[in-house]
Amino acid sequence: VRDDKGEVVYTFDKDYISNNNEIPAEGHWRFYFFNHPDVYSNKWTAETPYLYTVNVLVSSTRDNASVVVSDRVGVRTTEVKEGQLRINNVGVHFKPAAYIHPPLDAPVPTKDSLREFIRNVKQHSVNTLLVYGLPANNDLYSLADEYGLYIVQYMYPMQPPDSKKESYDDLWLRQRLSMIYQIRNHPSVVAWATDGNLSISKEHASALKDSLLVLDSDRPFL
Repeated sequence: VRDDKGEVVYTFDKDYISNNNEIPAEGHWRFYFFNHPDVYSNKWTAETPYLYTVNVLVSSTRDNASVVVSDRVGVRTTEVKEGQLRINNVGVHFKPAAYIHPPLDAPVPTKDSLREFIRNVKQHSVNTLLVYGLPANNDLYSLADEYGLYIVQYMYPMQPPDSKKESYDDLWLRQRLSMIYQIRNHPSVVAWATDGNLSISKEHASALKDSLLVLDSDRPFL
């Protein structure tokens, strides 16, 4: 983990091999640095969008291959306490604007156009985006991480053109779970939400909430 000056502030090594170093161990791994003072001393907020660069090296001596994945991440906590959404245990006054992703069959906004949009809302003292729809890419969220904007991601249902109700509910749930996987590591996303008027079945709405407890138990569902 490197800070904004490129200095290494934390290193974690793990050997994911078993069965006489032949078969890589399976599983999902999540890393938390809350107890490491060099990392936790700079928390991410909309006012202080501090990002670390995390480089992950996965290598195999058996296959003589290696892959390096690099990403920028922020450290912050989010919770609902006494009816208030709090960031890093501090109550926040949210000044929101709405953003609607274009339909998936429409042209994808360019990163430059999204950057201009975020700069404009920041200049108007907006610190929160209420985002609707399914993202075609992650540029909006990456720029919100960089410039400092809170995002409340709404998962309201898109009306199907022609389909049976049951099959549509299944598609709706799969799309939302895919979106959670796609954007859950962005510190700018501080909460998931619905409009309170879901047109899907109670079973699928319950399945969504249960899945959130497994996939993203650290972020509140409003």
